[in-house]
Amino acid sequence: GDTPDVLNSLVNSLGHLGDLSLELDKVAQAERYHREMYEFAMRLQPQLGDTPDFLRLLEIILQRRGILARKQGRLDETERCYRAMHELTLRRQAQLGDTPDVLDALAIVFRCLGDLARDQEMVDEVAVHYLTSTDYLLVRVATNANWLKGISHNGKELVHLVFEKPSLLPDVLPRLDRISEMLVEFVDFQPVKLMERNRMYFSSFHASYLTLALAIATDRVPTILSAIQGRKLAALVLDELESRLQDYPEGDLRRKFVDARTELRRLVLGLQLISGGLDEKDSRTSERSGRFEHYHPTYQ
Repeated sequence: GDTPDVLNSLVNSLGHLGDLSLELDKVAQAERYHREMYEFAMRLQPQLGDTPDFLRLLEIILQRRGILARKQGRLDETERCYRAMHELTLRRQAQLGDTPDVLDALAIVFRCLGDLARDQEMVDEVAVHYLTSTDYLLVRVATNANWLKGISHNGKELVHLVFEKPSLLPDVLPRLDRISEMLVEFVDFQPVKLMERNRMYFSSFHASYLTLALAIATDRVPTILSAIQGRKLAALVLDELESRLQDYPEGDLRRKFVDARTELRRLVLGLQLISGGLDEKDSRTSERSGRFEHYHPTYQ
């Protein structure tokens, strides 16, 4: 029969099928699955009532419908879905308070609105929504990989916004500093296996932030470097940054940073050669290549 467990299973299955169809660009099929998902969800309402779990389910459905409408260029419908999603999240907030799940949901709503504003080429609106989304993530306790992914994405988007509109810098910089601090705290307390899967979010955010600092906020460079100093992830951050900056012209500060890093590697390598830190094979290999892309200092 239509027990809550059965209906929940159907709703979840239809949601996954809709998402898969959308990834495969089978838009009509995705739309059918999402419509059926909503119909089965509404059959749950008489049994569950407007509980936080049911409201959360409707939020997820509206988010999926908004994404689908956005993909089809129906931006007015997209906005209606996202606004309705926001209203439901506020109702859950009134019931539960500022729980991590509610704060995550609010961050997602404003991220969705920011992406919609990006499609509409409304940079000011993108900034407002992404700043708001980021603030929700910054006040919650970082406890899982989803938070890591979300805050890293928001941070990189804020960097992009500053390059588009430099007047945003005073609003964005304090948030980037706090994101960096929270990422470091999060990384320091995670098991090694978890970080092996998620270190890209740490490194890509700090590479983006360092790119911005080298371009228009040089006073932040020491802060960023101190955040990654002494960590094995530092090599990943700097490598990603270096790969981004190779095409900058001679004399550009960002290119000077790359050149300085290369020289630092040479100096470190020279010290290791003097102290016998490299074996003969490594020494010959480095001498032949003349470059040290494959050499990384050890960060503890």
